[in-house]
Amino acid sequence: MGYQERSCVVEGTRYPWMEYLLYHPARGFTWLMESNGHWVFLRPMAAGDASVVPRVSAFYEHRRYKAFQSVTAVTDAVVGEFYWKVFQGEQARATEYVAPPYSVNEDATDNEVTYTHGEYLTPEQVRDAFKLKEPLPRPRGIAPSQPNTRRAAMMKTLRWSAVWLLGLFALSAVLHARALNARVLDMQVTLPRSATSGTPDAMHFSQPFELSRDGNVRAQVVMSQAIDNAWVGVQGDLVNQDTQDVVSFYEEVSYYHGRDSDGSWSEGGQDGSVFLSSVPKGRYVLRTTTSFDPNLKLTGPQLGPVVSYRVLLTHDTPNESWFVIALVLLLIIPALSFFGANSFETERWKESNL
Repeated sequence: MGYQERSCVVEGTRYPWMEYLLYHPARGFTWLMESNGHWVFLRPMAAGDASVVPRVSAFYEHRRYKAFQSVTAVTDAVVGEFYWKVFQGEQARATEYVAPPYSVNEDATDNEVTYTHGEYLTPEQVRDAFKLKEPLPRPRGIAPSQPNTRRAAMMKTLRWSAVWLLGLFALSAVLHARALNARVLDMQVTLPRSATSGTPDAMHFSQPFELSRDGNVRAQVVMSQAIDNAWVGVQGDLVNQDTQDVVSFYEEVSYYHGRDSDGSWSEGGQDGSVFLSSVPKGRYVLRTTTSFDPNLKLTGPQLGPVVSYRVLLTHDTPNESWFVIALVLLLIIPALSFFGANSFETERWKESNL
């Protein structure tokens, strides 16, 4: 029945919007408002229907609406018939309270205050309602009462992520329950003072031990005699007594410390470990060849370095690295979804002046 173009000026920038007055004999007067391709369907409200704390919040139909903006709205153009006298240049104080996809809108003039309840519509909903053949312009930016579709997607993502997390923890529990976690070797290695780094006289052989099934092996090197500003490297070879196949590992233990302009510092430690991901079952002997820092501090008589350490082999132990990697990968998508949903709200409320 009627059309008016209204606008407001904020910080020197004019923001226009269009309002269409509709009428239905059974439903009475309603409004369609369009701004930047966003549509809102508005129904008149009685002044006492909503509880309003001016410029703070409104409460209507068990829902709280947060104050979004308050501007001076000016009627720039008007065409058609209205149920009150409308004229170009008319001004009103327009305040909007939002609870997407709904809004409570207050228009206050010198003579009266009117309220409308709004519901956000997509261009497709408006096009279908009026049976338009051509699509309406796509929305630009984020409207005050536009629903955050990213939040719905985030909730769906969180639900599925929770399911996968439960599955991941269940799988981890099963693998822990099935793991032997058996200590198959505890060997003490002490090099003679005459030993030379990385040579056969720094080599040591264990007693035979059994791996009862295919699985990983965790090798730990623990220094029995502490090292200080030095390093010790252990080359380990698991030699299969039946096939003579060799599975090798290398683990270096180092500890350094000192003092600089920032104060005291230290790095490294007195132990280290390495995982052998898949070792066939069978009877093995561990051969170790030790390398060490030429500057390794001496203890006792200056007859050469003394290196002493333990090698611990644990068979079929749970390796948590796969679990940590899977957990991180599983949390990436929910994290991105969460930040996407919150960035939507950040963009929305950047336009608020309340």
